[in-house]
Amino acid sequence: MNERVPARILIVEDEQIVASDLQQSLIHMGYDAFAIAASAQEAVAYASETCPDVVLMDIRIKGVSTGFKPRHSSRPDSPSALFT
Repeated sequence: MNERVPARILIVEDEQIVASDLQQSLIHMGYDAFAIAASAQEAVAYASETCPDVVLMDIRIKGVSTGFKPRHSSRPDSPSALFT
């Protein structure tokens, strides 16, 4: 029997309420939203250490002017979605 392994998702959001709500929604849908990073530096560290399947990143986070920079420096091969 093939059991589907849930995608491991890293959330990058510096507003705690938004990040927690997103994480709970993803978990409820069956995903492994395993971590929340509140800054660009945290995002790069998590991505380097844990190799997420997908990165959901706020377009404006602490430490950089946009979410594009940490997305390209962490794991360029990881799919990512930027949101506002």
